[in-house]
Amino acid sequence: MAGLEQIKAAKLLGKRLRKVREEQGFNLAILASTLKVTVVELVAIEDGNLYAFDNSLEAFSESADRYAQAVRFDSSCATSPTKEEGPITAKELDMSIPHFLRKQD
Repeated sequence: MAGLEQIKAAKLLGKRLRKVREEQGFNLAILASTLKVTVVELVAIEDGNLYAFDNSLEAFSESADRYAQAVRFDSSCATSPTKEEGPITAKELDMSIPHFLRKQD
């Protein structure tokens, strides 16, 4: 099971990959075709959704590394937030939890 720090790292990496992809003008469908994965898988990477990878940080990391190589992004320095992005908020983390699993107030 993925821990909180792993979830935060996956979210941050996904956020940065999406930003790089958009800045470089890559289309999700074309990128998915190039990587031989589905658009759904790419979106899961961009969302930092470890649940889509059976809560396996290793499986997520392998896919994210392939994605990073395709968009020419150095993912080795992607785990600490930059000043522009700031830390991931609890609300952003909550969005990755299915609605029916969230704590009801």
